[in-house]
Amino acid sequence: MQSTTVLDIPEGDLVITDADYAYRNLSHDRYRVTATMAGPGQKSGTIVFYNTETKEVYKSVPLENVKSGQTVTAELINEKGYLSSVYSHLGAAILTGEESIDTIQPSPDDQEVKLIPKWFMTSSNESDVNSCPRDDRCPMAPFTDVDSQAWYHNGVHWAIEKGIMDGTGEKVFEPMNSSSRAMMVTILWRMEGSPVVDYNFSFKDVADGQWYSDAVRWAAANGIVNGYSEEIFAPEDLVTREQIVTILYRYALFKGMDVNVGENLQLNDFTDAGEIAEWAVDAFWWAVDLGIIQGMTNTTLSPKSSAVRAQVATMLMRYSSIVA
Repeated sequence: MQSTTVLDIPEGDLVITDADYAYRNLSHDRYRVTATMAGPGQKSGTIVFYNTETKEVYKSVPLENVKSGQTVTAELINEKGYLSSVYSHLGAAILTGEESIDTIQPSPDDQEVKLIPKWFMTSSNESDVNSCPRDDRCPMAPFTDVDSQAWYHNGVHWAIEKGIMDGTGEKVFEPMNSSSRAMMVTILWRMEGSPVVDYNFSFKDVADGQWYSDAVRWAAANGIVNGYSEEIFAPEDLVTREQIVTILYRYALFKGMDVNVGENLQLNDFTDAGEIAEWAVDAFWWAVDLGIIQGMTNTTLSPKSSAVRAQVATMLMRYSSIVA
C-alpha cells in the first residue's frame, strides 16, 4: 500500500488558496500554479499540491536557486478527466523552509489562483472572438468537424479558448452532439469551486462516487436542479433547451442576480412559446430578454429539443458576459 505524505505548512509560508485550471479537456485536467521571485538573491523550496482538509500531498515540485524576477511553474495532471474528483479540496503552497515567505509572491497575472475555472472569473471577451480571423489561428482549427463560418463559431471558439470544452477525440469536437443533464450540472458545480455539501437527496439513480454525484448533491441542495421525481434525476438523459435555461436561471437566483425582465415581451414573438413547460416559463422570459438563448428559427424556440454542445458553449458564453 502506498504511503501518504501529510503536509505541515510552516507559519509564514505562502498558501495559494486553490490551484487554477490552466487547461482541461475530456481526457485530463491540468492544474497550474505560477509564482515569481520578487526579492533579491536566490531562493530554494517546494511547490506542493495538497488536500486542504486532510493536508495529504498530491505532488511536490522542487524549486532550486530561484533568482530574482524568475518565474516558476508547477503542474498537476489529473489523468482521470475533469469529471473526476480525484483531487478533492485541491490547494497549493510554496514552502521555502525559511521564517518568512514575503520574498515570493504570485505573479501579477495569477493574483486569483482558484480552483474555479479562470474563464468564469473574467469577461467572455466577445470582442476577441468577433475579431477572430477564422483561419488556422482560430482555436477551432485543430478540429476537422467544425466550421469556422458557422453560427456557433463565437461560442465554440470561446469555450475552447477558455478551457471549458475540448474535443471528444483526436481532431473531433462534435459540436452538434447532445449534452447530458449530469454534464450541465457538473459545469456549474465546477464554476462554483466544486463545493462539497452535506445534503441527503432521494435520487436512487445517483449513486455515491459517480463523477457527477457531488455536483448533483450541490445543485439539488441549492435548488438549482430538480429531478423528474423525488427518486429519479436521470443524469444520462439529454439536457433539453428548456432544462438548460431553467438551470441557468436558478443558478442566477442562487448567485443573487436580478432576474426581473421588465416590460420586454420578446417571448411572445415565438409561435411555440406555448410549448414551454410551466416550470420553465419564467426562465425563458429571463433568458430571451437577456439574449442568453435565441430561437432555432426566427419564430421558434424548440424548448423540448436537446441542447447540443455548440448551443451549450454559446449559452454559457452569453451568460458569462452577463455575470462578469
